[in-house]
Amino acid sequence: MVKSAIMITEELLKKCVQKDRSAWEKFAVSSSTLVLKSIKYKLKKLGVRSSKNIVQDISQEVFLSIWEKNKLSKIDDIRCLKGWLAIVSINTTSNYCRKNVFNEDQKTLSLDKYLSPDDYSLKYKDVLPSGARDLDKILEENEFKVNLEKELAELSSKQKLILKLNLYNGKTHKDIGNIMNIPEGTVSAIISRIRKKLKKNLQGFS
Repeated sequence: MVKSAIMITEELLKKCVQKDRSAWEKFAVSSSTLVLKSIKYKLKKLGVRSSKNIVQDISQEVFLSIWEKNKLSKIDDIRCLKGWLAIVSINTTSNYCRKNVFNEDQKTLSLDKYLSPDDYSLKYKDVLPSGARDLDKILEENEFKVNLEKELAELSSKQKLILKLNLYNGKTHKDIGNIMNIPEGTVSAIISRIRKKLKKNLQGFS
């Protein structure tokens, strides 16, 4: 008996709920077009420029939240999947813009915040030149954040996701390894390289 598309999708989602990584990858690939389209639609409605970096960041948040919170387990009718996925993408876009685009508080960074929850040896102020006198003014003018974001934009998608999970979501190297299905040592090595690169390049910030 030939399986219908609905039956195939139901089996795929069931495996995703059971944390089958192969099934998850298939789901992510097959859903990416709809997710990206929904994100761009909402950004346009909000009047936010649909840059590649923003769309990519939001898309990663969409899939990460679905995976971590096992949201696919809440799908009762497979025929509602596309509509549900579009709504999740739109809501995630709204939340992202509220936190990162429209929130004035995001214009400044705490100098005493650690770059990594796994390593308490390096703070944001540690990557600034030691001779900088007026750090508060630097932050107010948002120059440091601009330079930092420029450096982050040059990272690969994999590096950005690892850094985002580590710095902004507070995930440990072990957690990231489990989420991305890569060795913990690889995660640690990547984060170490990124930290060294950031520290070296941002020391020239003036």
